[in-house]
Amino acid sequence: MGLLFCSVFSRAQQQSRRADVDYTADVVYPVKIGLDSSVVCLVGNVMLHHNGAVLTCDSAVRYSPDYFEFFHRVVVNKDSIYVYGDKADYNGAINTARIYAPIIKVVDGDITMYTYRFAFD
Repeated sequence: MGLLFCSVFSRAQQQSRRADVDYTADVVYPVKIGLDSSVVCLVGNVMLHHNGAVLTCDSAVRYSPDYFEFFHRVVVNKDSIYVYGDKADYNGAINTARIYAPIIKVVDGDITMYTYRFAFD
């Protein structure tokens, strides 16, 4: 499975006041894991906003206020760049998304690229 390392979030934003990771979904519900922890499941039209980037997908799991996993029809958008994959994980503490798919599609304006692995910094 291919991997795209996508660090599309500016360092200046990372060093300034820490922004909250905002998210929405059609259905949001907690799932208890073990005795004292839980995750939040997001199903249907999932959208995450953080530091000027938008991540969308069909479903996701929120493990902590800053860490998410995204599943099915994942799109990462920052400015004019769009990255398409099957799965992603996002760490809001370090502003990093990793996109996974057999073939990753990257679109920047009029340019489209397909790749198995791609580093974007």
